[in-house]
Formats: sequence, C-alpha cells, structure tokens
Amino acid sequence: TADLLQEQISELQNQANTPHSDKDYSVAYVGVADKENNYDTISDALTSLKAHSSEYDNLELVLNSGTYSEQLVVDVPNLKMRTYTGEKDVTVTWYYGIGYTYYSADSATGHYSKSAATQKASRAAVKDWGGTVILTNNAENFSAENIVFENSFNKRVTDLEIADGVTAEPSAYKDTSITLDRTEKDFAPTSRAATERAAAMVIRSDKAEFNNCDFIGSQDTLYFGANSSSTSYRGYFKNCNIYGMTDFIFGFGNVIFQKCKLLFCGYSDNYTERAFITANKAADKGFLFDRCEVDYDTSLNSNIPDRKFYLGRTWGIGAKTIFSKTVFDHMGIFNDDFWTEMSGSVAESEYKEAKSFDGDTLIKSEDITNTTRASRYSDSFSYSCSEWFSDWTPTGFEETLENAFYDFKCNNEGAYNESI
Repeated sequence: TADLLQEQISELQNQANTPHSDKDYSVAYVGVADKENNYDTISDALTSLKAHSSEYDNLELVLNSGTYSEQLVVDVPNLKMRTYTGEKDVTVTWYYGIGYTYYSADSATGHYSKSAATQKASRAAVKDWGGTVILTNNAENFSAENIVFENSFNKRVTDLEIADGVTAEPSAYKDTSITLDRTEKDFAPTSRAATERAAAMVIRSDKAEFNNCDFIGSQDTLYFGANSSSTSYRGYFKNCNIYGMTDFIFGFGNVIFQKCKLLFCGYSDNYTERAFITANKAADKGFLFDRCEVDYDTSLNSNIPDRKFYLGRTWGIGAKTIFSKTVFDHMGIFNDDFWTEMSGSVAESEYKEAKSFDGDTLIKSEDITNTTRASRYSDSFSYSCSEWFSDWTPTGFEETLENAFYDFKCNNEGAYNESI
C-alpha cells in the first residue's frame, strides 16, 4: 500500500512538472486576471519564463497598466517586455542607491533577495549601481516598449525603502562618503547633497533594444557594461526620454540613440556644480546620438544655471561619443567647451559634434569661437547600421540622411526636412 501511494505521488509530481501542450508558456502576463499564465509580480513571471525558456525561440512579458516596485534581474535571452494596453502606462521602479545598506540586499550578489527581505537578519551593500533592472550577459536580444524604468533613490523616499532599513554606511563601499539619514523628516532626496549613484537600467547583455521608453534617475541613470574580454555590448534606443544630471548615460557599449530626448532633471536646491550627459569608457564605437533633443526639466527648479553643463566627460582614456544633428533647446546652459574630463583627458578622447541646432538655427563650424568645441565640431557626419552594429539590425532602426534634420518641434510625424 505504501509503495502504491508513493507511485501515485510520483506520478502527480511528474504531471505537475510536465508542460501541457495546450498551454503557451512563451508569454507571461502580470496583472491580467483573465489570462491563464498570469502573475502578481514581474519577478514571478520572469521565473516562469526562465523555467520554459529552452522550449521557445522567443519569450514575451506583458504588463498591465500600473506601477511595479521591484528590482528585476533578467537572465533569459530573446525576451520582449511590453505593456498590455499598448500605451506607456507601466512604471517599474526600485529604490536602491550607492552608499546605503538594506535588509533585502543579498550579501553576495548585492541584488534583492526575498529571503533576506523576510528575515531582516542583517543589512548589505548593493551592487550594479542599485539598478532597478539588470540585464545579465544571458539576456541577449532583450527588447522593451512603452515602459518607464525609474530609480526612485534620487527622487523620493518610499515607505518600502524605510521598511527595508535603509542606512547610510559609506564604509561598505570603496568610493562614497555620504552619511545623510534618509529617514529624517526634512530629508530632501532631490537635493544635490543627497544625490548618489542609482541606476534605472544596467545593461550587461548584447543587442538590447528600447522603443518609446523612459529612464528616470539623476546620477548614473543608464549603464552599459562590457564582457570579460572588454568587448562592448550593442544597444539601440529610439524615441526614448532619458533623465539625469551627472553621467546619466555612462559606461562602455556601442550604442545608438535615435530621436531621443535627453533631459537635465535639476535639483530641488540651488546648486553651482557641473552636470554631464555622458561618461563613456573606452569602446569600439561608443555612444552615438542621432537627431536627439537636449532640454532642461524645470519641474524641480526653474532656476536654470548658466554655462554649467557638458555633453560628456571622460571616464578613462579613449572615451568615444558623437552628437549628430542635435537640437539644443537651451544652449546657454552649456559650458563653451562642451566637453570636459573626469579621468583621462579630452585630448585622448574621440568626442565629436556635428550639425547641431540652437533651437531652430543651424550651427555652422565657422560660428564657433571656442577652440575646444570647434576642434571637435563638423558640418557633416554620416554612418551606417552595419558600421556600428556589424551583423545586427535593430527592429526599429532608421538610416539617417546626410542632409536631413529631424524637427521635434515642428513635425511630430518625424518627417525629414531636406532643405536644411
């Protein structure tokens, strides 16, 4: 009798572990109650997709409208992440920041651990810049559309963060001295003094593609890694909004940004320090901004500082960054040099700017008097997808025309004005 019972139990376990042919495990839903493969959290949905990843060529993660407070570590290939409605009505947010320790942080990985969060036995430092979403090197061919990725650390203090025991512990990190208590009544997370590195997206995988997504942070919003042989990963961003103040697009990577909006988010207090869009490390090709717009978000502080901002600063020798056909809505916020250094000199970098616009006015090289900017400015620039990405063509990639200018203000259809 006991043997028969054990056989029945084993049979039930085998049935539970065997995928049913009539159920599609390649698509996981979150918050869509009438769908069969539906989950309450994104993390649970990812776990399901990973369990069945070997059965399908492509996977899809579909999120119903709402805000999801989770740190996500994506380690499956060929995953597409999108909204259920087709609108930009989903926000994925997390609160980790450098310089602080948390009960929920795993002491080994520096990522969120459900068991650590439950036990609250001790606090640990975070890794990967506290990234809200971390794409590991197994997450090749990841894509996302209509998603807002946010790190709230430099935006607000959440109840979840306080419950997670957030504590300033600079000794747990090698390069920070921040000691501010984030639980104090008058703490201002959007002030310059409270700002620390906190990424919304960490990319350590090849061929990542984003369309119509937002990336919200302040310092180190969007990071690109390199593999063990220092080969740069490839990435493509189209029609995205990227917010930050200090090095908010940084790291390695052969990355193209097409028709994106780059927004200095400001601080809630008056400040006199500089701000930088990029901090590129040595890469094969580096960062290319094609027909992008640069502006300043005045929602925190309407006092826009004069001559304090830069297109980029060096992060080691060999930084590579190109801004082509860029629309500057507030040219006066930029330092006349446009480029500066952090480690490694500007002279050792490959910084370029081509065919920029001050509002609707084309800037010509003969009009630039600053020698640093003039030496890196050109009246023309062209490139090809294969030149940048070799054998990869992103789904939404648009070839650019040498004499074309994308006018964000006058033509929302994205048509080319070939008269400029």
